[in-house]
Amino acid sequence: YHPKYGRFESLSGAIAWYKLEKEDDHIRTLTGHDLRQYVKKQIEEEKNTYRSKFIEDRVFESLIYYSILSKSDLMELFSTNKLPFVVYFLTENNEVRMKDKQYSKLLNGVRAKLPNLINH
Repeated sequence: YHPKYGRFESLSGAIAWYKLEKEDDHIRTLTGHDLRQYVKKQIEEEKNTYRSKFIEDRVFESLIYYSILSKSDLMELFSTNKLPFVVYFLTENNEVRMKDKQYSKLLNGVRAKLPNLINH
């Protein structure tokens, strides 16, 4: 749950929702492949357009921060990991790819913003 943007099933859903010109609440319920296919179809059929393909660091970081806070399982994983975070994804052909560096950089930066929560 994000206090400004609301509830999303996934961080990817929040990112996709933010990037699009028209608010589409169905995106809030989607994850992974279904999310990517839905957004792709909306763009191809001109039912929606990108406001921007880039998210400013401050917005992206707040989406990450509240996503971690709102899911206890993520908070547990986040708090026990001592290694740097690197974000990966699987392509349609099940090939592993590194996600953009902005995501990994901000994910590591969020750790410093949660010291009181992590050290409990």
